[in-house]
Amino acid sequence: MVDPLSMAAIMAVLGAMGSGMASEAGKSAWESAGALVRRMVGREVVAPTGPEEREAVARLIRQCPQ
Repeated sequence: MVDPLSMAAIMAVLGAMGSGMASEAGKSAWESAGALVRRMVGREVVAPTGPEEREAVARLIRQCPQ
C-alpha cells in the first residue's frame, strides 16, 4: 500500500519543480531530480507536465526499494 503522506510530499516537490520549468533554474532542478529518479527506477523518466504525470512519477519513486 502506498503511504498517502509520502505520495503527497513527492507530488508537492514535483509540482514545485514543474511550476519553475520555464526558467533555467527550474530546468536545472529537473535535471538534478531527473538524474536521481533515473538512478532510483533504472530508466529515463520524462519531466512530468501535469497532475497525472506527476502522480505516475511519484508512484515510481514510492515503489522503489528503501
